[in-house]
Amino acid sequence: MPEKEHFINHVIHLVHDLGKKIIVEGVETQEQAIKRKELDADIIQGYYYSKPLPPDEAIRFPVSQCQND
Repeated sequence: MPEKEHFINHVIHLVHDLGKKIIVEGVETQEQAIKRKELDADIIQGYYYSKPLPPDEAIRFPVSQCQND
């Protein structure tokens, strides 16, 4: 595991050990999304899923299109 991935893995486990959920931001590629899911990130967001949206559009954003990656 590359050093950066190793660090991210430890941060995710630390947060989970504290009984919290973690949001991983800045995911831009399918490869990044897959790796973060493999590391058990609870929530993943970034340009891979959508560009930033105004509040009214974000409320209507179809989350189901992001859940099967």
